[in-house]
Parts: sequence; C-alpha cells; structure tokens
Amino acid sequence: MADIANIPQIAPFVPDADPTSVAQRWKRWSDHLDNLIVALNITDPAHKKALLLHLAGDTVYDIYQGLIIPDVADDADPDEDNVYINAKRAVDAQFNPQRNTKFEVYTFRKTRQRNTETLDAYHARLRSLISRTPTPRLNLI
Repeated sequence: MADIANIPQIAPFVPDADPTSVAQRWKRWSDHLDNLIVALNITDPAHKKALLLHLAGDTVYDIYQGLIIPDVADDADPDEDNVYINAKRAVDAQFNPQRNTKFEVYTFRKTRQRNTETLDAYHARLRSLISRTPTPRLNLI
C-alpha cells in the first residue's frame, strides 16, 4: 500500500476554469491520473476510486456525490466492472457531453488558416478537429 505522504500531488481538476474545453481538459487530467496509478502500482479498485476522488478535488467530489453510480454485479468480471471503472465512467460521462455531429462538421468546414499561422500549425489544428469529429469522416472535405 502506498504511503499517503509519498503520493505525488497533481493539481485538482477545475471544471469551471474554461467551460468550452472541459472535456479535453478532463481527458488530459484523467490520463495523468491513470499514469500515476500505474506508477504507484495501485491495483485495488477501491484504492483507485479513492485516489480519483481525492486528487480530483472538492468540486469533482461534489459532482460525483450527485451522480447515479451503478452497483457492481456479483458475477461481473473485475477487469470490466468494478467500483473504480463505474466511478470513472460516471465522471467521464459528466464531463464529456454528447456531441452534435452536424456542428462538428460545420466547424471543420468553416476552419480557415489564420494570418499568423504556419502551414504546419494549420495542418495540426485540422487534424485535431478531425480527431474530435465523430465518424464517418468521409464527408468532411
């Protein structure tokens, strides 16, 4: 078991910092947490859940308290259904709203190269927009 004094701290997640990018910021924060869990060799789902709620901060903890979390089924595979996975799925769903496909396609098609933007930066921004756009991607261009 990891000693609480030796757990590296990551900044708490602040959902209200930039409401327009909450999904991307949550994914990045969540990926950092997953890396930390692997680095600390934490395997118990209850410990993972506790670490998630502790490090995410008070705002995320309060949001989590208001979510409906499904119980773990008695015959569930622990690698696919456990308290950590259920908690993480619920918080992910909270911060990743459903996408409007038509708006995503519209945004992609209206994207133009900025005056001060290099061709490489524009290309990278287009690729980022494509990765956010739901499939099928064939009708984007």
